[in-house]
Amino acid sequence: LTGLFNRRYLTETLERELHRMKRKVGSLGVIMLDLDHFKEVNDSLGHAVGDAILRHAAEQMKQVVGPKDLVARTGGDEFVVITRSDLKGAHLQWLGEQIATAVSTPIKEGDVVAQVGASIGTALAGPKAKTADRLIANADIALYQVKRAGRGGVCAYNSRMRAVAERRLRLLSDLHDAVRMREFIPYFQPQVSMATGHFSGFETLARWRHPKHGIIDPA
Repeated sequence: LTGLFNRRYLTETLERELHRMKRKVGSLGVIMLDLDHFKEVNDSLGHAVGDAILRHAAEQMKQVVGPKDLVARTGGDEFVVITRSDLKGAHLQWLGEQIATAVSTPIKEGDVVAQVGASIGTALAGPKAKTADRLIANADIALYQVKRAGRGGVCAYNSRMRAVAERRLRLLSDLHDAVRMREFIPYFQPQVSMATGHFSGFETLARWRHPKHGIIDPA
C-alpha cells in the first residue's frame, strides 16, 4: 500500500547497523511514529480515505528523512525510521518534529479533506541497546509516554522510562494474582453534606493491599 519496507526488513537492517556500530562506524537512531486518531478517521470516512492517509504519511516521511535513512511501516498506522546519519539526541528530536509536522498536513481524497496528527518516540542506540528488538522497544516506550501525555508530541527515550514501564508490567502481572488471591479490600468513605455538616451516606472504594508493597496508590 505504501511502498515502504516491512517489519522483517527493518529488523534485519537494524541488526546489521548495530553490528557496524560495534566497530564504531557511525551512529544510529530510531524514530517510531503512530498516527493519532487514525482508527476514528478510518471508521468514519472509510478505508479509501484511510489508505490515502497512510500513503500520504509514507510520502511525507520519505521526503523529510535523509538519503541514508530507512522508512518502514510496521503495523496498521505505525511507522519506524532508522536514521544512520551522524547525530545526537537534539538532532533526533528535530527530525522527529519535522516528520510530525509533515505527516500532519491535510490531504484531499475525493470530496473529503482529512487530517491526522502524529505521536513520536525516539531512541539512540547505546551500549545497552544491543539488539534491534531492544532499540525498537526503547522508542516504543518513549512513544507510549507521548500517548499518556495526550498525544501529538515527540519524546526521547531515557532509562528511567524503562524502569517505570517494567514496574507497570510487574504491577499488571500482580494485579491478575490480586483478584485471585482476594487482595482487594473495601474502604468506606463518608459523604458529608456541606450545607448541614451531617453524614449523607458512604461510597465504597476498592483498595489493593499488595503483600509486598502495602497499599497501592490508585494512580
